[in-house]
Amino acid sequence: MTITDLQHQSDEQIFHLVQEGEIKAFEVLYQRYSRRLLHFLIRLLNGDESRAQDLLQDVFLRVLEKRNLFRDKHRFSTWIFTITHNICKNEYRSVAGRMEINFTDSEFINALSLDSTPSEIEKIDQEYFRRRLLHLIQAVSPDQRNTFLLRYQENLPVHEIAIIMNCSDGTVKSRLHYTLGKIAEQLNVYDPNKSEV
Repeated sequence: MTITDLQHQSDEQIFHLVQEGEIKAFEVLYQRYSRRLLHFLIRLLNGDESRAQDLLQDVFLRVLEKRNLFRDKHRFSTWIFTITHNICKNEYRSVAGRMEINFTDSEFINALSLDSTPSEIEKIDQEYFRRRLLHLIQAVSPDQRNTFLLRYQENLPVHEIAIIMNCSDGTVKSRLHYTLGKIAEQLNVYDPNKSEV
């Protein structure tokens, strides 16, 4: 079977071939998920792309090692994100307190000048907002961060996040509510409808 033949099959069909030892099937799944998982890991690890690359390899190694544990009652995407979440939990434990962000207002203030154009100011403002948001996401607990990123970066439904994180739908909703409230409170300066006092 060629890689082109495999491209039209579902993740679950392809993974059954992986379970049977088909190397090309594994390559297809790697192509489908490696960039998406890398981006997810980079966000979880505060932009540490090198560490994210290492953990990505751990994820796919674990997929191969545990391939016989996959069951059809879940989607493959749910299963691989569960593996990724569990690997990240272990990472958080081993580097607790190490994830700091070097974030200062001064670098953005220095980027502005009296002759900055409106479009330059808007770009700087958008980058500032993005960095503030990432900083705030890093400030919440690992479970809240994972929940937030699975919902708003990966666009997964609540029930699927609950499976990945091994908790109830209500816990997922609670974590999202808390995290969104915390972020909204800190970013309310960006609200265009907020009245100046």
